[in-house]
Amino acid sequence: MKNINMYYHKKVLVLGLARSGVSAASMLHKLGAFVTVNDKLPFSENPEAQGLLEQGIKVICGSHPTELLDEGFELVVKNPGIPYNKSNDSESRTFKTTYHYR
Repeated sequence: MKNINMYYHKKVLVLGLARSGVSAASMLHKLGAFVTVNDKLPFSENPEAQGLLEQGIKVICGSHPTELLDEGFELVVKNPGIPYNKSNDSESRTFKTTYHYR
């Protein structure tokens, strides 16, 4: 069995909600991680975001603020539905980096 305690008290950013992002955020939260989710859709168009907020997960919707990268996340989970080369804007370039657990 994998060591699930490795996520306990780790700061985790989940990029993109949809099914896999919601599932990842919920599971990591249950494992004791401090989870922040970020989705480009506005909160009003994102019913999944409300459920995560009710679980005590920090939710940021409406954009991908580059300031998130300054928060010292130890793990970033990118939703597979987010293409790496979506556009040329600086926001997309910032978040197309692959992050690894440290």
